[in-house]
Amino acid sequence: MLRLSLVLFLFLQVTAYNISDNNNVNDISIITKSFNKSYYTYQLNVTYPEIRDRMNIQHHKLNINIQGVMFGAINNFQDQVKLIGKANSFSYLNFDYTVCSNFDEAMSLRFLNRTFLPDMDNAKELYRTINYDKKLGEIIKL
Repeated sequence: MLRLSLVLFLFLQVTAYNISDNNNVNDISIITKSFNKSYYTYQLNVTYPEIRDRMNIQHHKLNINIQGVMFGAINNFQDQVKLIGKANSFSYLNFDYTVCSNFDEAMSLRFLNRTFLPDMDNAKELYRTINYDKKLGEIIKL
């Protein structure tokens, strides 16, 4: 009787482990990437996420959207620096992100774009959020 109870207990443990393991199919890894570039009149400090799933497969749609937000911020900043055109001034762009939420079904990433240009009293901060449906593998448009 004790042996049968032990076998039943082990079977239930293995079954419960497999069920809980299948529930984590949507688990993703967030790999932080960054780069810093210094130029004569400005500096770029960029940190961004690369999203991969448990099988180490990239979520291409989400990563392309993330890179679009990042390159949009960089291009906009560089255009502003060119318009100012002051040779003896210094500007900077800090681009960073935070994971606002990461549930089984969805994830929310918030990007901070902080810029400082000559003749500004304080740095300007802009935020952008991307919401992602992990089950469908699609960007959630709100």
